Amino acid sequence: MMAVARGAHVVPWKRELVEELAQQLQESKVVGIADISELPAKQFQEIREKLRGQATIRVVKNTLFKLALKKAAEQKKELEGLIDYVQGPTAVIFSEMDAFRLGKFLRENKTKAPAKPGSRASSDIVIPAGETDLPPGPVVGELQRAGIKARIQAGKVVILEDCPLVKAGDVISAEISDILAKFNILPVELGLKLRAAFQDGMIFRADLLEIDEQKVVGELEQAAAWAFNLAVNIRYPT
Repeated sequence: MMAVARGAHVVPWKRELVEELAQQLQESKVVGIADISELPAKQFQEIREKLRGQATIRVVKNTLFKLALKKAAEQKKELEGLIDYVQGPTAVIFSEMDAFRLGKFLRENKTKAPAKPGSRASSDIVIPAGETDLPPGPVVGELQRAGIKARIQAGKVVILEDCPLVKAGDVISAEISDILAKFNILPVELGLKLRAAFQDGMIFRADLLEIDEQKVVGELEQAAAWAFNLAVNIRYPT
């Protein structure tokens, strides 16, 4: 029996798409890999619109994008390292914007949303001690079942001590989501979550792109002051 050549039945449009993506990968200054899980279509379109003229966002099957990365790596071998970040719901960002500016833009364009059972908290949540606006009644029992020390005092529901309710990254249960809703707390951030970005032959993880600009400027100012003091004390005008 005659063997069938590998790839003989690949759909033409898939080949064309891989070629197109590989070309974009080779030509783009910055390539970002972003997580789009739990991102509603409305927010996705808003971000895409805000980036118009500065970046292009594409969503393709991971298998096809990995093939495109391997093909593009024939010219830019470092691109293949992005394959490790292509997992789960993924969007690809092609941009001429600096990777650090892209990361900053995506962080600044996240929106807060109510918790749903199964969603993850974006930060630690502490219910502070003190009076609340909650109406006295069964809510006290609900708070206590969630581990919050509460009671009714002078006709008001009072939290007796600060309660660390959720930690960043924790999966929020149905019980906790109900409690958060009662306090009007929005613990979920919606937005494109950058996993990594490629620029100038290097791959930057998302955490490396998070720079505290005020802190960096402060460190530069401190370094300049120290350098000036050193020059004065060693009598070396410069």
